[in-house]
Amino acid sequence: LEELGVRTAPIENPVSLHMPHANKLGCLAVDTDRPCTVFLDTDVLVLRPFEPEVAFPGALHLVPASRVHHSEATWAKVYGLLDLDVPPPVMVTSVTGRATHPYYNSGMVATRHARELAASWGECARELRGAPRLGDERFNSHDSDQVSLPPAIRKLGLQVSELDPQWNFPTSRRMWRRRHELPVVFHYQEPEWLLHNAEVVAFLRALLQTTPQLRSWLGQDPRFSAVLVALDDPAFRCLRGGPAALVRRVTDALSSVVG
Repeated sequence: LEELGVRTAPIENPVSLHMPHANKLGCLAVDTDRPCTVFLDTDVLVLRPFEPEVAFPGALHLVPASRVHHSEATWAKVYGLLDLDVPPPVMVTSVTGRATHPYYNSGMVATRHARELAASWGECARELRGAPRLGDERFNSHDSDQVSLPPAIRKLGLQVSELDPQWNFPTSRRMWRRRHELPVVFHYQEPEWLLHNAEVVAFLRALLQTTPQLRSWLGQDPRFSAVLVALDDPAFRCLRGGPAALVRRVTDALSSVVG
């Protein structure tokens, strides 16, 4: 990272070590001299350059969740536990197009109030973590931090500027078919999804050429080693195209890691 000019900083999880996704709250609290802080999950790939201060002029920018995750009853419990009124279900999900209460994919957060948001978010997360299970919602699971984000925003009174999905693009095949250009930020979630699109494959090959340090880093992770198998073969285009034998070999390599 130092070779690439990346500044590193220690962080603390302000909620619980049993809630690992809350480490992003510590990331938001890192001091910076930039007016806009952009947080990205570790399972994202930035495919196009952008200037944060230009792209995100508002107080807080987020991409709506891809689908409805939680029921009316669950949201009533969440906001009730935090002594807040439930906001109306006026947000539209980014993939399924359904109306829901505010709920965002926190894999990409752009804000000019990072420290205040981190503090409010941590407070809400700690309060909810100590509550009984909230009906159908999966608190303490993979979206644990996302449940506490909307009430944290409401407590602060921040105005959310909803972003186009290109800023936190999902793995949805439907969305990839609709798009007209590469998204800015691809939230691939699992390494296999890096190989589903020929343009992303070409981007990764070029990235490995310009940043050779990535090869040794990626090779330390068995999941990404399987991705390198595909990228190193010029005949490979993507998992949905190319020589069948090669696609099968890459798929088998990925499956053996998952297994």
